[in-house]
Amino acid sequence: MSQKNINQKNVSGAQKKEPIPIEGNPFAKVMKDLQGLEDDFAKFYDKGNKTAGTRIRKGMQDLKEMAQSIRLDVQNKKNSAEKAEKAEKAKK
Repeated sequence: MSQKNINQKNVSGAQKKEPIPIEGNPFAKVMKDLQGLEDDFAKFYDKGNKTAGTRIRKGMQDLKEMAQSIRLDVQNKKNSAEKAEKAEKAKK
């Protein structure tokens, strides 16, 4: 989860996030990372370990960024497929 989104300014000056390159099955990566937090959840909620809470917060932030990247990837693939279909129909 060390990968970070790259922020780029668009013409209007607003920040535009580029998706993290998705390799393999993104669902498996999300599940693996979430399961990696299981011990910290137990330590924080059952034992009150504040350091585990910090690790949970970091892990959840990373999952949030990954989820956003997956959303962008899905949207880009869907839109490119629609454009290809329109181009194919235009040829006919």
